Amino acid sequence: MGRPDRVLKVLYDSNDRKIECECKMWDSDGIPCSHIFCVMKYEGMEEIPEKLVLRRWCKIVKDCTTLKMGNGSREQARLLRYSALYSALTHVVTLGCEEVEDFVLA
Repeated sequence: MGRPDRVLKVLYDSNDRKIECECKMWDSDGIPCSHIFCVMKYEGMEEIPEKLVLRRWCKIVKDCTTLKMGNGSREQARLLRYSALYSALTHVVTLGCEEVEDFVLA
């Protein structure tokens, strides 16, 4: 995957259908990494496990401010809050790097 000298471990629990990768892309961005997809392909999985599909990617998605945080697992609620904040932060960084005054304000 572009860096053959780097080895990453992907843990897969076939009973729970839980997949975790050392790169932590899923944990930080809520996006499955290519390492996870490689393991899914190796295991012959034909569908993405439900645990890897965030609500925001579904047709039934609603504004994150209207979601009831108690309905899902605590980890899913944490990831949803993280993703919303990360998205806002990315916007602030983009705006803040344009001019020195914007940078100071950001």
